[in-house]
Parts: sequence; structure tokens; C-alpha cells
Amino acid sequence: MTTAASPALVVGIGNRWRRDDGAGLLAAQRLRARLARHSAAVEVHECAGDMTALIDLLSGRPRVFVLDAAAAPGVAVGQVRQVDAVAEPLPTAPPRSTHALGVAQVVELLRALGTLPAELLVYAMGAADFAPGEGVSPAVDAAVDAAVDALLQEVTHA
Repeated sequence: MTTAASPALVVGIGNRWRRDDGAGLLAAQRLRARLARHSAAVEVHECAGDMTALIDLLSGRPRVFVLDAAAAPGVAVGQVRQVDAVAEPLPTAPPRSTHALGVAQVVELLRALGTLPAELLVYAMGAADFAPGEGVSPAVDAAVDAAVDALLQEVTHA
């Protein structure tokens, strides 16, 4: 269990071998590089495998930010949508996730268990190409940069 003095936690989620689905991992890497120039207390993780690991990672944290590719209503390709997952459920679509358990399901499980972080913002980056292969599309690459810019502002000016 973490304390209120814990650093903000950022988790980039994705699969680098499924094109646009690698957006969350790419965003976490870019954020980590940019944070090296700041004194903000931020812990950056990448989650490329078992999403159940998120349950322990996020449980009871005071301040969490999640970066993930999304193919859901209300999130156009190349768009970044910030969702306050404490205040509202995450947008979902018919199963297209490359994760066996998706972020929305993990958030709702944490809510049901009473261990939802006090603050949980999800940066959903609109994506479309989840085919096998490496590299995100140009529109998603731009969304990654936009999400990193927005998140950097959030964690360095809080």
C-alpha cells in the first residue's frame, strides 16, 4: 500500500507488436525521457503483458495516469481523450483489445473492490490499426506526442 506522499504513477499500456496498440508504451517511453529534465516525483511503468498486474499496481494509489490506445466511441483516430475514471466509466467498444482483460474492466474491478485510486485519469489515444507488426500510424504518433505534452503539464504543474 502506498501513502499520500507517494509519487504520481503513470502506466503506459500496450502491445508493441500490434501496431497502434503500442501507443501507450511509446508514450510512457517518451514521457520518461522528458521527465529526466524535471524534478517532478513521477513513477513511470510499462504494462505490455498480463493486465491483472494492474490490479496490484493501481490499487489504493493516490494519483494515477494511464496511457492507452483506444478504439472506442468518442475517441477518433489520432485524438486524445482524457477520461476521469473515478467520476465516469471508460468508453468501451466491441472487443478489439489485444489484452485479455482491458483497462475498463480493471478499473471497474478496482471500483467494486473499493481500491480505486483517489485520482485516476486515462489518456485514451484513438487508434485503428491493431494488425500484427511494429510501429504506430502517423496519426497515432501525433496523438502520443499530444498525450505526453498534456500529461507532462499535469504532473509538473500540480
